[in-house]
Amino acid sequence: MKKAIFCAAALMFGAIGFAQSILPGPINTSDVDQIGNDNGADVDQYGIDMTSTIYTLGDDNKAKVSQGSQNFGSENNWAYISQVGDDNDAKILQNDDSDTPQNDNWARIRQIGDDNDADIVQSSRTSTGEQYQDGNRNDADLFQTGGEHWSYETQIGNDNKSKVYQGGGDHSSTVYQDGNRNRSDVFQQNVEHDSYVGQYGNDNRSDVDQMGRHHDSYVLQDGNNNRSTVYQKSLVVDNYDPHHVSTVNQTGNNNTSNVNQQGGPSTVVIP
Repeated sequence: MKKAIFCAAALMFGAIGFAQSILPGPINTSDVDQIGNDNGADVDQYGIDMTSTIYTLGDDNKAKVSQGSQNFGSENNWAYISQVGDDNDAKILQNDDSDTPQNDNWARIRQIGDDNDADIVQSSRTSTGEQYQDGNRNDADLFQTGGEHWSYETQIGNDNKSKVYQGGGDHSSTVYQDGNRNRSDVFQQNVEHDSYVGQYGNDNRSDVDQMGRHHDSYVLQDGNNNRSTVYQKSLVVDNYDPHHVSTVNQTGNNNTSNVNQQGGPSTVVIP
C-alpha cells in the first residue's frame, strides 16, 4: 500500500510529517511509501530543487529527512532512505546550520534487518554520504561540515558501530565492516585526507585521526580482536605538503598496531 504524503488516511497506519518551501522557482519533490504498522516518516525541505524518497517495509521504523535552511536559499540536495525490517531508525539532515545555505549534497541510507540506527548530517556543500546496513543492531553515524567530502559506511553483520567526522574540505572516507561487534572511528579535520578501514571478523577496533593537510590511511583487519590506531598530524601552510601515508594490514587474532605520524612527509607500512 502506497501512502501519499497528502493523504489523511495515511495516519491510520503511520505518522507522516511534511513541509516544503514556498519560495518561488523550481519545486521540491518527496515520495513516501510505508508498508507495515506503526512506521513514522518526517520530511522537511526548505529551499529549491530538493528531492527526497522514503521507502519502509516492516514495523515500528522511523525515517526523517530535513534538507536546506529556512533562512537562506539552499538548493539541489537529494536524500534517499530505504528500510526493510523492524525497529530501524534513519535520519538525514543536510543542513545542521540554519545560518548558511548548503547546496548540492547527496545522501542515501539503506537498512536491511532489525534495530539498526543510521544518521547522516551534512552541513556542507557538494558532499556525498552513504550508509548501508545488513544485519541487526548496527549503528552508523556520519557528520560532514565544510565542503566537497564523500563518505561510505557499510555494515554487514550484527552490533557493529561506525562513526565518521569530516570537517574542512575535500576528505574521503570508506568504512567496511563484515562481522560482528566491530568498531571504527574516523576523524578528519582541515583538508585533503583519505581514509579506508576494512574489518572482517569479530570484535575488531580501528581509530583513525587525520589533522592538517594531505594524509592517507589504509587499515585492513581480517580476524578477531585486532586493534589499530592511526594518528596523522601536520601544519596547514601554503606551499607545504607533508603527505603522511600509513598502511596497516593485520591478519589473524589479537594483533595490535599503533601509528603516529607528525611533521614532515613520512610513510609507514605494517604488513
